[in-house]
Amino acid sequence: MDPSSSIEAQASMNSNQPEATRTIIGMDPALYDAAANGKFDVFEDIQEPLDLLRTPTENTILHIYLTTLVTESGSTMNFVEKVLHKCPSLLRQTNANELVGKLLERLGARSITADHKGWTPLHIAAYLDSSESAKQLLKFDRHIAYMKDAKGRTALHIAAHRGNSVTLEVIISSCPDCCELVDNRGRNALHTAILGGHRQRILWESS
Repeated sequence: MDPSSSIEAQASMNSNQPEATRTIIGMDPALYDAAANGKFDVFEDIQEPLDLLRTPTENTILHIYLTTLVTESGSTMNFVEKVLHKCPSLLRQTNANELVGKLLERLGARSITADHKGWTPLHIAAYLDSSESAKQLLKFDRHIAYMKDAKGRTALHIAAHRGNSVTLEVIISSCPDCCELVDNRGRNALHTAILGGHRQRILWESS
């Protein structure tokens, strides 16, 4: 993992928490209201992972926000980006596919834009091995597979480095020629798989 990427660091911290400590903490009315109105400042100082804030029907703050959203504006994507930056593992929840679907339905092309480090939702899905989310994103727009972050890495590079072979196969199936893309150091996905110690796994799963 590259420690210079705050998204990667946060995603790793959230996803590696022992299951025993990941107790759903519910959502009080004030937090529900903040989610519905896109008030990110309310969640900024919360120490618990945001994916633990859920309603009895397993809806997260992003589900609530996108469900109650009436009119899209410039601040709409801003709220979504900030929430995913603080807690990328929201894309790993059991109903994450529904969440991605709502993002694409409500925000269209804006939902696949990159953040300030160049990470798209597909980069995050690749990091977390959220293959179903990756399928939805690629079905909406295959171009996202070719988008690079600030270090020239595509989502395929991320999946390969993490050894996430299922998501890697999803990306290759949709965009086989993205295997040829290299990062800023001239490394393709296989190179990054080797660096991540996953060469045999990637070769076996994708053969």
